[in-house]
Amino acid sequence: MAAEEKRPVLGIDLGGTKVLFGVVDKNGRVLTRLKVKSATTTSEEIVTQLVVGIEEIRRKSDKDIAAVGIGVPGTVDTGSGHVVATANLPLNDVPLGKRLTELCGLPVVVGNDVTLCTLGEAWYGAGAEVDDLFGIFIGTGIGGGIIIGGKLYAGAHGGSGEVGHIRVAQEGPVCGCGGTGCLESFASRTAIERDIRKAVEAGTVTVLAGAVRSGERLRSGMLRSALQEGDELVSGILAKAADLIGLGIANVVNVLDPEVVVVGGGLIEACGDFMMPIIVDSARPRMMKVYGEPASIVRSYLGDDAGIVGAAVIAKEALKARRPAGATAYVPQVEWLGAGEVQINGKRYTQDVLIRADGKVRKRPKKQAKRSSSDGAVLSIEEADAAIKGNARTLLVGTSTEHGLSVPEDVRSWLTKRDVRLLVAPGPQAVIEFKKLRGPRALLLHLRNQ
Repeated sequence: MAAEEKRPVLGIDLGGTKVLFGVVDKNGRVLTRLKVKSATTTSEEIVTQLVVGIEEIRRKSDKDIAAVGIGVPGTVDTGSGHVVATANLPLNDVPLGKRLTELCGLPVVVGNDVTLCTLGEAWYGAGAEVDDLFGIFIGTGIGGGIIIGGKLYAGAHGGSGEVGHIRVAQEGPVCGCGGTGCLESFASRTAIERDIRKAVEAGTVTVLAGAVRSGERLRSGMLRSALQEGDELVSGILAKAADLIGLGIANVVNVLDPEVVVVGGGLIEACGDFMMPIIVDSARPRMMKVYGEPASIVRSYLGDDAGIVGAAVIAKEALKARRPAGATAYVPQVEWLGAGEVQINGKRYTQDVLIRADGKVRKRPKKQAKRSSSDGAVLSIEEADAAIKGNARTLLVGTSTEHGLSVPEDVRSWLTKRDVRLLVAPGPQAVIEFKKLRGPRALLLHLRNQ
């Protein structure tokens, strides 16, 4: 295993009400956690919140994070990290992966949140021993994920698993997707809260009446408390939701024939003891009979960690592919002008300059530029460490001077131990190679003796 793949990654589960951050090791264990209330006003507010959260958990964990995976409630182009559409957050047509890579200096991969919950369960949870799995997760909305032959199935357009938008009625409340009759519009926590509020307005007695009248959001933990107190309104609404969830599961099982169905999400975490038996009893009679054992319907093993673990999985997989996970890292425009002169993003440089893997451009400090031996300038371990910030997988060193910039054996060995490839070439060739390469790379140009 390469050194980079051994380092922990950061998984983020971006939900409609909360954001979960988790530093995850190579065995799928969550080492450090952070939970914040979701920003929901604008896309820039969400991006800012994510950047602040990433920096906070990096400080809190004190770990060298290799990459970031993030799950978003919507349709995502995983290859580019571009969020195509979301029903419950203002992230439509947002290049989230690219923005976070630019701001945080880490490779970032973006996927659908519930698809990633399913992936987490498939790798480290309730589906770890099966090849064909379907996951359904109930929270602010309802979503699903599909594993076929041990591999995540994304669909032709990255939109697979949207079980929340299976039609379970001809008419009904308008869903976040704009349609009517969707499972999500009847059985999500948002829909359950809506139905409780309507009942209270109509005069129905419930222990949640005070919270409803004060405008307080009815969270899953409050629904669990109401169940424990024997609240008839809450238990009746949750039972109807569970029955419809069972119907949705049966429809999917009849199409995909999975070995296991994993049911999770915040609502199940809180109210699963009550809801799961109803879900199973609703689904089983509606499932087609098959040869052998029918699909098992089980509760999530990872619970709230499913999303961050699944996000960590795709971050780790992207590292194995040796490219910035999901969104390509920001790369400045570089042009060699000759005679010890280079242009970066339209600005000319005539002294030594470094482009880090996170796209940041830094002038080489004079105290380092002047450091030399009898054969010319020498690259030190200290400077090499600064050069590869941003998780560079390749360090290119270019020169246009007579003696060049030499790289001693101790520095070469140091880079090898960190799984960083070193390329030394004349300045013009180094710039060409920098442009041709893909993935996180750094370019140090020794333009002239100073």
